[in-house]
Parts: sequence; C-alpha cells; structure tokens
Amino acid sequence: MPLSVPEALADHQTKSVLKACQVDDLPRYIFLSLLAGAYVGVAVVLLASVAGPLVAVDSPFAKLVEGAIFGVGLTLVVFAGAELFTGNTMVMLQGWRAGLVQPRDIWLVCAVSLIGNIVG
Repeated sequence: MPLSVPEALADHQTKSVLKACQVDDLPRYIFLSLLAGAYVGVAVVLLASVAGPLVAVDSPFAKLVEGAIFGVGLTLVVFAGAELFTGNTMVMLQGWRAGLVQPRDIWLVCAVSLIGNIVG
C-alpha cells in the first residue's frame, strides 16, 4: 500500500539520521557510493550500446529502450543499497528541515556520495 505524504516525509527524515550515522563508517560509505556510480556508469554504457543504433536510424522505440535500460541501472542501485547523490540530497535536506541533522552532516554525506559516484 502506498505511503501518504506525511508518512513518506517521516520515513525520509528517519533515513537522514541513519545516513548521517552511516557516513561515520567512511570506507564502507565510500564503497557504497562507488558502487552506485559504477552501476549508473554500466547502465549508461549499455544504454549507448543498445539505443545508439536505434537513434541512428530514427526509430520511434529509441526513447522507450533508453528509459528501460536506465531504469535497470537505477534498480540495481536500489537493490544493492548503494548511495546515490541525488537521493541523498533529497533525504538529507528533509532531515535538516525537520531539525534532525546538522548542515555539517548534509555536506559530508553529499560530498562523499558525489565524489564516490563520480569516481565509480
């Protein structure tokens, strides 16, 4: 059953505190960030390999294939529990707005996940 908006906000606020604690184990957090970057990178390479020929011949199915392949990459990130910068930004800002995390926590989580994603 889908969550209501207040329930989803409460869940994200709780996750922001958890992420602020997870970044204290820096090697593990860096690894999870690298993993997310690698999954997205593999998805982009696969996307270019599979959808490139479709785009070259102006196929109407190109966008559908691109969306499906990129969705697979994001699914891998979620199932692996990896740390993607975009999701961390959303969750940490909601936790800050609720007063549960400090700006230092936001910067640390976002900086480590962004650098890890880029390197991965």
